[in-house]
Amino acid sequence: MQKIFGRILVSVVLAVICSKGSTAQQPQPTIQFTNQSGDDATVKLAGGPTTGYVDVVSGGSASVAVRGGVYWIVTRYCDRRGACSYSRGESFVVTESAYSVSRIHITLHKVVNGNYRTDPASAREF
Repeated sequence: MQKIFGRILVSVVLAVICSKGSTAQQPQPTIQFTNQSGDDATVKLAGGPTTGYVDVVSGGSASVAVRGGVYWIVTRYCDRRGACSYSRGESFVVTESAYSVSRIHITLHKVVNGNYRTDPASAREF
């Protein structure tokens, strides 16, 4: 009887230890926006399961935690006079698995032939 009780006790202790280990939070994917455009920007994150708007002042940066999925951004750049322009970026994949999460860094700037393709957008898309 004592041997059976000892085995049950060991099994319960191991189950508690394993369950506590499995509740550790997994790292979450992030997207960091760095604004080098010369104008304040607001980024609309679209397409994936995490959506919303991120304000990024000129010369500043902001990060957002997201879920895995396929995303694109629409960015509104506004100068000091209040004149705004819009651009839509191509889609990109954010990875989120037990083995890997994305850490994406997007630099916002208005440059032709950059490494992240953007096209002009309308205020309606924003």
